[in-house]
Amino acid sequence: MPNTELEHQLFTQGFRRVIGIDEVGRGCLAGPVAMGAFAYYPNTPALMGVNDSKLVSPAEREALWDDLSAQEYKIYYGAVEHINSLGLAAVLHDLLAQIIADFHDESTYFLVDGYFKTSLPQTSRMVIKGDMQHYSIAAASVLAKVERDRLMQKLDEQFPGYSLFKHKGYATAEHRRAIQKLGPSAAHRTSFRLEWSNEF
Repeated sequence: MPNTELEHQLFTQGFRRVIGIDEVGRGCLAGPVAMGAFAYYPNTPALMGVNDSKLVSPAEREALWDDLSAQEYKIYYGAVEHINSLGLAAVLHDLLAQIIADFHDESTYFLVDGYFKTSLPQTSRMVIKGDMQHYSIAAASVLAKVERDRLMQKLDEQFPGYSLFKHKGYATAEHRRAIQKLGPSAAHRTSFRLEWSNEF
């Protein structure tokens, strides 16, 4: 389970805030990508059950969201049209840069899930599978997952027939069959260069 050991080590070094950062929806065929930023302070309560959002059930994520959303956080979205025009990597870099710009000050340290080929402030660290290790990153993961899932439910009303409410845009067999039948919608990431064909 993720813990707060690193966050509290950083507090002993003089930092007063740790921003955990994680993205959700990277591998989806439809919908925006979301990047969550969660602010962890020395007095922030650490909730039981916070983990990589993929390892937490939908009901548990919703329950955790109720408490996590009372803390300082923000969710950033990379729109489908930007993914299609710029590419997913560029959009993720832009979202990360925006978070750094919004939260950066001399007392803040950034913990970023994964690896990005971009320069970050010295007061930051990229951690592979960080959402399984560090509480602040896991909290960002849960918040981003819940809010993106809610957005995908709304997109399902806009673009019926793809069952976006069910698979949230991921490349399930059902989703691929729907794309084969209906073709990609305006909510789909056509820049992924998938074969919208009978091969699904």
